[in-house]
Amino acid sequence: MNEKIPNIAPLYYQYAFIPGKDVAKPHNLYRIDYKTDEVDKLEVLFIHRLLQKSFGDPSEIECDGRKLDAILPEGCKYSVNIKDGKLIFQPDIHLNINRSELEEALIASQLLEWKYYIRTKHNDILLIQSERVHTQLSIYHVLPNNLKEPNQKTKEEGAVFIDALLREANRQLKGGQLFNLKAEFEKRENVKHYLLHNVYYENYMTALFLLQASIKGEQEIRDGELEHDAADPEVRASGEKMEQIKKYQSVRGVYFAASILFVFMAFEGLINLLYHAFLKDEYREELENISRRLDLEQKLLFMPALCYGFKDELIGNADFLDTFKQLKNLRNALMHAKISDSLVSASFIEQGFFYSSPITKQKEDAFPDHKLDLDGESVIYFHKKVNSLIDNIKDKMDSEHRQMVDDYFMKKQFISFWNDKGKISLTKNRES
Repeated sequence: MNEKIPNIAPLYYQYAFIPGKDVAKPHNLYRIDYKTDEVDKLEVLFIHRLLQKSFGDPSEIECDGRKLDAILPEGCKYSVNIKDGKLIFQPDIHLNINRSELEEALIASQLLEWKYYIRTKHNDILLIQSERVHTQLSIYHVLPNNLKEPNQKTKEEGAVFIDALLREANRQLKGGQLFNLKAEFEKRENVKHYLLHNVYYENYMTALFLLQASIKGEQEIRDGELEHDAADPEVRASGEKMEQIKKYQSVRGVYFAASILFVFMAFEGLINLLYHAFLKDEYREELENISRRLDLEQKLLFMPALCYGFKDELIGNADFLDTFKQLKNLRNALMHAKISDSLVSASFIEQGFFYSSPITKQKEDAFPDHKLDLDGESVIYFHKKVNSLIDNIKDKMDSEHRQMVDDYFMKKQFISFWNDKGKISLTKNRES
């Protein structure tokens, strides 16, 4: 290697790639324990990409060869490697077996680990490899079979390499081109499988927990508010006691409001999950635009036309939409803090007469739109209405898709998706 190459140069300028067949075997490995905390933080996938970009295909790979062993003659030794993205099988003897059978066994052989051998400028050999089914990264000195530990100069070379690796990794991470999982997921680039938080299940469980906790929590708030009598002149003269009363008055209803917000978030999350799982193939490339441009009401109306699994073109009826709008308006009132929703009273002059009137609901059965007016019964009512919307949606689905909703969305904390050339499914082999 050229002694004049600076340490800030890319890895492929500083180190030479060595094919696995050119490394003397057997040999001993000596793990490099230098900056292990920093190395362990690096994603194995990212380092695989970085080394592939720097040196090309791995020097060697390891695979689960049980399928191959079953069809090969006893005692046959072989190696499997990757070249230009394809698996290359190299036996040590001439084989007289069916080629298609061999290719089938090769495809079925799960890839376990990759290895990159490189040579330093002082002619030492290093091994960078994955371990534990490519979930862990390890870096070794490769030593002759008669040597158990490297000398100090060789150890220093290992530390220099790790510094160079970390420097190059940080440079590439800042650029975001080799490793930006969220961007790759959104573009569906080479993503075969992914796991999502079930936002419906998690938010719904949170809403139920808050509802159950509201009995005790709201009582504690009420007790704090009534600890001092605001009508007592001594209390009114005490700034500290009046501040306590105002503090507890201001937070009254927080458990009720939070439960309502979370159960509505659960409903909205369910709709987004249904679109993600069941959107028809012809609209799949427009999923991000659909999610961004359609509001929740439009998603409900268009879902039977855009998604697989629905028996009818329209969800529900006027009652369904009226219920949804009622719940949405309350959610908006709790979240958006419109001035008109915050009115307590207003004063008017009518023909010279001065009136001060409290703001009350115009309908006896109108739902509270401020958290101070909420109670346990109104929250339970809200939960039941959300559940009725969900039941209405499921009633419009065919039995297969309804069963998948019940099995995956209603019960699981995480949802597993498979991506087969842009076709999304909940199970690996399911046809939409």
